Amino acid sequence: MNVHPAYKKLLSDLDMPLTMEGFLQEQNSLILLSSSWNGVTLSVLIEPDSHIIKKALYLDENSIHIKILMELFCKEIINLPIQEAADHTCINLEYKLRDHTIYAPVPGIITPENADPIFKYPQTLIRKIFKLYREEQMYTPTINFYDRQLSEGWLSLSGADRLKKTRFLLKNFLSQAKIKDKLEVFEIDKDVKLIICAVERSEKNDLSKVLMDFEKILKQELDENLYVEFEEVKDLNSLRRIS
Repeated sequence: MNVHPAYKKLLSDLDMPLTMEGFLQEQNSLILLSSSWNGVTLSVLIEPDSHIIKKALYLDENSIHIKILMELFCKEIINLPIQEAADHTCINLEYKLRDHTIYAPVPGIITPENADPIFKYPQTLIRKIFKLYREEQMYTPTINFYDRQLSEGWLSLSGADRLKKTRFLLKNFLSQAKIKDKLEVFEIDKDVKLIICAVERSEKNDLSKVLMDFEKILKQELDENLYVEFEEVKDLNSLRRIS
């Protein structure tokens, strides 16, 4: 399957363990729903009182790119309300998978619908499941005000302490991974978005994978809602002063 270069690197990671393949079985007190489209099946178990997805698995007969995408998608929707999973998970996943260092898939606003046809797989499957859930459970969704809560530990830190912790974490990550790129946390926007800039870069490293690996560590060590965004800067003087 042809995938846009902005997504191909991360969706071609053959070292990624595929742990979410399979089909779920019924469990007491949970609602089992599934949907299939174009050779891919998604199954979920939903807690009916909270409408939260407790488990998710997929079956796929297509390319490795789709397997990896569905693997990541299943991990993303666990512990989310079904409405939130249907409304925003593909949007968030598209952004995380996109290599922001190369040309965008389309000009202007990028959505899963216009980014690459591969995103139609999870988008179609979760929307079909949401429709089934609404019909079978007679569930009338309201306006989606869902917001992932930040941890008390992260909220208790001052802005300066957050920068200090994230910069220290990034420095250690680059050192342990023996990555020669000299990256820096330039600022933290709206409590959760870390703006990463480069003081020095090596073309030998896959920057998109470096950023994704660091984001995983951020989520594990500090707060699961944190994410990173790379930005090119013209004036590096301020970065050199803080690095």
